[in-house]
Formats: sequence, structure tokens, C-alpha cells
Amino acid sequence: MAEPDEAPRKGFGLKRGGKSKLQERLDKQASREGSTIRKALGASAVAALVMGGGYASLQLAEGSGFALPRMTTLTGGAEPGVGTAEAPIAAVALNATPTEAVPSPDVAATEGATLYARGVQLIDNGDDSGLEALKRAANLGYGPAQMRLAGLYQEGGAGLTPDPVEARAWARRAAEGGEARAMHYYAMQLYDGEGGARNRVEALSWLKKAAEAGRVDSQYNVARLYEKGDEGVAANATEAFKWYMIAARRGDQQALAAVQRLTPVTSAETRRVAREAADAFTVEPLA
Repeated sequence: MAEPDEAPRKGFGLKRGGKSKLQERLDKQASREGSTIRKALGASAVAALVMGGGYASLQLAEGSGFALPRMTTLTGGAEPGVGTAEAPIAAVALNATPTEAVPSPDVAATEGATLYARGVQLIDNGDDSGLEALKRAANLGYGPAQMRLAGLYQEGGAGLTPDPVEARAWARRAAEGGEARAMHYYAMQLYDGEGGARNRVEALSWLKKAAEAGRVDSQYNVARLYEKGDEGVAANATEAFKWYMIAARRGDQQALAAVQRLTPVTSAETRRVAREAADAFTVEPLA
């Protein structure tokens, strides 16, 4: 059962209204260049969207060859840019270490989901005894439970000292298990060097996986990294324009502004190749 997205700017290591180091750096750079683009890198809305059957009549910028499609959600109920609120992460005294045992997918999906629901209910009601159920669900391989533990370790409180190493370990395990939210979270930990070594190349790799799974924030971040380049990441105008278009078509206003901003300064050939790639984009189902 898919876990609903958390509210905008909540989770993934960010305080409500806060920004990651990546965003602070990109914002400063954009400000120096006269750009007003701003983007939150938290767990905002739309976990998986697919392009609808037709395009709206609105043309974004002359020469861009880009129009907004009608959008269809895989799960329904979410508007572009608006998350479905999840119960807030409660910080709980915890000392859980990921294990290497890998249960069957059926066990993780059924028993794990049951344990997770029980643990979360208790924890959210202030009963720390729910921690044991949450840990068991996480060790069974249930992704939402692993993400919840990552959040608990990230925030600390209620007797738990924040432990970014443990937070990163659980985020990585959830990402490797196919949780798109965790892929985004883990990518930002890699980018900032939080809880372990900094690795911008690997961060981009995980952001691309999340982007391909339909995460709009990840699509935007991939575009930003390709636009500017970074440590070990070569700037790529075609990839930047493509990913901005993909995110904009899914309702991301900052991506739309980026398409408009870049259209006059991007070659017609680059726009053509990027547009064709964006047109061919489909959300990749996660294993």
C-alpha cells in the first residue's frame, strides 16, 4: 500500500519553511544572475503523475514548442504542488540498526504494513511502545516504516539524540527498496554530505531515479543540477531543458518559469531534442 506524501516542505531533513544547502546555494547563485527562481526541496506533492491525453492551448514561450498537458494522477486526489498530509513525525527514543535479512515481498507488504500502522498509531498518541512494531516493520523491509525511522533519527527529541548516520542508513535502505520519497531524501543527504560522505554524482543518480518514478521536486532538482553543473556533474543544457519541461508539465511553477527563462538563450536544436525527450517521457514503475 503506497504511503501518502508528506505536506510540502515537511520531512526529508528540512524544517517547515526551511531549505537544504543545495537550495540555499542555488538561490544565491540565481540571485547573483538576476533570477527570481525559488524551489523547496522537501517532500511536496504528487508522488506519481503521468501525462494526460491532450495538451492545453497555453503556449509557455515563443519558440519553446512546449504546452501544458492535462494531468492524471495515479492515485487521485492530489493537486499539483499540494501534498497529502501524513501524520507528523514524532521523535522517539530509538536505537534500531538495519539488518541484512530480506523477507519475501509479501511479508513486507502485509505484516510490515500491519506493524507499521500499529506502531505509528501508538507513537503519534505519545506511546513509545509503538517503536518496537515500527522497528519490526522496518526490518521486514517495509519502506514507509524505514522512512519513518529515518525521520525519527533525523529530527531527534523525546530522548533521542539526532543521529544523521542512522537516518542516512535507513533512508538508503528505503531508497534501495524502491521508495521514491526515500530516493529524494537520500539524494539530498548525499548532496549535503549529511550522515556520511558527500557525493554529488551519486546524489544526481538517485534524484534521477526519483524523477523517473514521477517525483516532481526531483525532476526540478535534476534540471537545476544539469543547468549549473556541480562537483563531477557536467552542465548539460539539453538535459536541463528536458527535465524542466517534464516538471513544468506536471504543474511545477518554478520549472515553468525556468523554461520561459531559458527559451530565449537556448538554441533551437537543444530545445528540439529536449522537447522530443520530454514528449517521450513516461513514469517508470518501481520494482
